[in-house]
Parts: sequence; structure tokens; C-alpha cells
Amino acid sequence: MKQSWLWHTDSSFRKIPSNGSILHGISTTNKGGNTLFANMYKAYDDLEESMKQKIKSLNVVHDNDFIISLSDELSKRKNKGNYDKLDPVIHPLVRKHPSNKKSSLFLSPHTMVKIVDYDDSAGRELLDFLIEHSIQSKYVYKHIWNNDDIVMWDNRCTMHSVEPFDNNTIKRIMHRVTLVGDQEPMMA
Repeated sequence: MKQSWLWHTDSSFRKIPSNGSILHGISTTNKGGNTLFANMYKAYDDLEESMKQKIKSLNVVHDNDFIISLSDELSKRKNKGNYDKLDPVIHPLVRKHPSNKKSSLFLSPHTMVKIVDYDDSAGRELLDFLIEHSIQSKYVYKHIWNNDDIVMWDNRCTMHSVEPFDNNTIKRIMHRVTLVGDQEPMMA
């Protein structure tokens, strides 16, 4: 499984995550490969007040190496490739956008290891609930790619994934720009 097929927020494993991303479809396919975007403002707004109170001051450990543990293929490899080891970081579960001050969930399932100072099992159950809540169709926009499309998104209030496709037989070429972050996520 390609890791981009999992829901995620770009660079959530960095102390200062990226602000946004731009994707340009060079050679696209109509057999999967569409990009799904989840509106994390709306997902947060629709939570019951009791849940908002429960999660408002929680922090989550994000770790780039957690991605590897989610892949049977990668976790079994002795040689996992060369990359710079990044220490785990802690980010708020509910973040405030620095420009408009709106609150949103800050989820990235493939890097979220656990909730800080929370029972591991109960924390995973809570994260799984919030993930499932956030990817309901009412919060998701599906971009069906055509060649030369350009899509830009704000990583501070969205989560995204790619619909699976057979990347062994289907050509899909995308150019990507990641917009560097300028500050650590702020707790809402």
C-alpha cells in the first residue's frame, strides 16, 4: 500500500508542519488516483460540545517512523532506505488557524502515535473515533483529476488522501510543491 493512500496532513511529524501544498496533475488517470480532502473546521464544528471540551487541551505525539510501522511491507524490510531521523513531536489535537483564528481538528492518522498523558487504548479509541468522524462524506471533497489541473490546499485545516490505483500499470505523474510552515501549531 502506498502511504499517500492513507489519510494524512502533510509534515505533521515536523515541529513546524507545512502551511500548504500545491499539486499539478501532469499525467492523470480516471482509474483511481483522485485526491480526497477533509474539511477539519467543519468536522470540529459538528462535534458535540462535550467532545469539544474533552479534547480541547489534548496533545498528540506525531512520529514519522510510525508510518513505517503501519506498512507490512516496509516494517519487514531490513533496509528501510536512507532518510534523516526525526524526533517525535507533540502537537495539539485541536489547533487554531493563525490567520482566521478558527479551531479545527489536527489529525494525521499515519503519524499519530498516541495522546499525551492518556491511556494508550482509550487514546487510540478516541483518535479512531475522530478520524472516522472527520472522513464522513459530508466533510470530504473529491478532486477528480484531469491533466493540467492545479490544486492548492491549506494543511492547517485539511486532511487528505489519494484513492488507490494500480501504480504498477497506470501512469500517474504529479508535480508537488510543499509550502514551508512558519510556526508551530497553536492550541485552540
